[in-house]
Amino acid sequence: MGKSTHYLQIDFKRQKPTAAGGVREGSSPRTIVVEVCTRTSGNSGDSRFSGEEAAEIARTTALELARRALEELANSETIITRLAEFPPVLRDVQPDVDEPGVRAWLLKG
Repeated sequence: MGKSTHYLQIDFKRQKPTAAGGVREGSSPRTIVVEVCTRTSGNSGDSRFSGEEAAEIARTTALELARRALEELANSETIITRLAEFPPVLRDVQPDVDEPGVRAWLLKG
């Protein structure tokens, strides 16, 4: 059995109150990068779960991290993008979530 790794980027649309008390959308987005590792069968090459399931794991992980670190983003709209490779800028950065099969990094800034 081998491994299949999915890299996903979850962007949160942050909402800020305006001076009049309304909500202004799209300001200061936050991003979480999630790495999901799956086991694959040596014979079939099929991953244990599909890319859609990996995306759901990534989304769930990102929402949990957002709840812990950035509570105001927990109910924000998200956009999930599949990445072709692990972002080199994160290579030497400790993940904010490090669990079996899933790691996640909250990009601050």
